[in-house]
Amino acid sequence: MAYVLRRFGQMLILVVIALAAVFSTQRLAPGGPFDGEKPPPPDILINLEAYYDMDLGMPAQFMGYLFGMAARDVGANGRPGRVHWVSIPKAAEVSITGSLDGEDLGETLVVRKWCPWGEWLRRFVDKPVDARPLRKCGIVRGDFGLSMTKRNIYVNDYVRDGLPGTLKYAIPSLLFALFLGVPMGFVAAYFQNTRLDFSMVSVGMIGTIIPNLVMGPLLIYLLANQLDGFFHWIFVDQLEWVELSRRQRTLNLIPSGKSGGPIHYLLPTLVLGTALLGRIVRLSRAGALEALRSNYVRTARSKGLPNWLILFRHVLKPGILPVVTYLGPVSAVILTGSLVIEFTFSLPGLGSQFISAATDRDYTLLMGTTVILLLFVIVLNFIVDLLYTWLDPRIRTGGSPT
Repeated sequence: MAYVLRRFGQMLILVVIALAAVFSTQRLAPGGPFDGEKPPPPDILINLEAYYDMDLGMPAQFMGYLFGMAARDVGANGRPGRVHWVSIPKAAEVSITGSLDGEDLGETLVVRKWCPWGEWLRRFVDKPVDARPLRKCGIVRGDFGLSMTKRNIYVNDYVRDGLPGTLKYAIPSLLFALFLGVPMGFVAAYFQNTRLDFSMVSVGMIGTIIPNLVMGPLLIYLLANQLDGFFHWIFVDQLEWVELSRRQRTLNLIPSGKSGGPIHYLLPTLVLGTALLGRIVRLSRAGALEALRSNYVRTARSKGLPNWLILFRHVLKPGILPVVTYLGPVSAVILTGSLVIEFTFSLPGLGSQFISAATDRDYTLLMGTTVILLLFVIVLNFIVDLLYTWLDPRIRTGGSPT
């Protein structure tokens, strides 16, 4: 339990450091979300920067992004004034529009809609019905903020719409690569330097050698086009088992894209899964070879134990350690490297939003997608550390291999 708490504390520290690094890097880079061919007038630019708290110092911006702010003074001629971080003055005048139209507002206070702690989960999961432009609750309450390039649209909506689309083919792709690659790697290790070994490694490396940009259209042509045409020739033209309308020319047994039922994600799963298969086959083969050469396996063989029992009892756990290590970084590959797959198969996902946010310099949308990516990578690495202690207790106790 002490090990789990220690790793969890390290994970939280790592999350804060990573967020601070990404937050400061994107704001220190040249350019900004309001730069373009026709930049806004200076007065409007001042109000836009105050609207998104970009006129504050870097530490203040980061604290506001994490925890949100309660209110902000509006000085003479509508210029933004002092920031109230937690408490709102009693004499504050609540503004529900947040517009700074240049009038002489004096010491009027524009108050952001404050999110109570008891409502943050509902606002993160469901679309807020009473959302207003000045709502700012911080990411600790599940609020990723407003998009800077798409007005009055919350980043939560983009994440809520894009993340499920990515996970629908990302998780099956990873499971496909694991359940196929690990047995292939173990078989290749057991029959080392044989034809079966070379065959397993060669088949696994096909997806690694052929990039997704080529594999996607290739599978669409072979499975969604040629194979569908073959079934059409058998079931419609020859056997006349299926009747099609005049407008319907294909059976569409394997759709070539767009979101829908589980069958629509078959080709994206195969493309992304085969790209991961080669690495998993090689890692599991290397781990199994190291375990097969260990002293405890030689001892088990000397006792006369059957080979299948040796593989499952003595080789499986240490053999999959390299594969478990790979699960953390592979999540970043799946979430950000799936842009080609989303474009090829016309799927909604988080990868295209990440690229568009980086291109448009949309700080809030880029931070929102980055936070999701960081959480996936860091949480999976935390789970990997816990799995390590189960697969090899020497890591938890600080022991050395024997």
